[in-house]
Amino acid sequence: MDWIKVKTNHILLEYSDLSDSEFRAWIKIMAMTANLEHQPTYEQMLTQAHHKTLRSLQDKLKTRPRTLQDILKKVLRDVQEVVIKREAWKQQKKQYREVRQIVQQDSLKMSSNHVHTQEKRREEKIIINNKTYSIPSWIKPETWEAFMEVRKKLKAPNTPHAITLLIKKLTTLKEQGFDPTEVINESISNGWRGVFPLKRSGNGQRMGGPGLPITTKEYQPEPMPDISDEERKRNLDKLKTLSFLGGKG
Repeated sequence: MDWIKVKTNHILLEYSDLSDSEFRAWIKIMAMTANLEHQPTYEQMLTQAHHKTLRSLQDKLKTRPRTLQDILKKVLRDVQEVVIKREAWKQQKKQYREVRQIVQQDSLKMSSNHVHTQEKRREEKIIINNKTYSIPSWIKPETWEAFMEVRKKLKAPNTPHAITLLIKKLTTLKEQGFDPTEVINESISNGWRGVFPLKRSGNGQRMGGPGLPITTKEYQPEPMPDISDEERKRNLDKLKTLSFLGGKG
């Protein structure tokens, strides 16, 4: 142990007649006893005090109720008491850390469960136009509500059956790699009652909206018919007889 307890009243009053050298020797011997955690031998005491000072100190203490050995025994009892308290304090700190860790883990579980419950509730129930629907968590409520308003203006029925079909279609589009939010926003922007694949670029096709894909082809003139010069001349003569070409009619 690296420290000892000393009663101030004990030093200042009861042993006030000790000389400075005797007082220092006494304190050093008590400190050495606490450090060794057992009573030092006479030879060990001599490492802290001169033999004359040590003898004088022992002689003075013999006239008191407690000898030097009694005082050192008291120091050892104090040391033992401090050691016991220190071990008890260490044990309390260990238990506190264990309890704190358990509380933190429980708190994290409760927080996670709360978030999961809130998410589940949001997935299971969303109220639009005083009606309760079940929509997946990957659909934003505000986007869905705006889409329902568009359908309402288009007089499209927002019945549970219609909602189920829309969710099913959105699920399919999501699995095909389309962003459900972008799909719904596209329908809102164009005033569509349903949901459709988004536009694609780079392949000459435009997808999106009701109807079939629109394909664009480059114009290719039809080949001239293979006829003889005489037949071509006869055809020209016939055309000249038509009124809109200036013929006789």
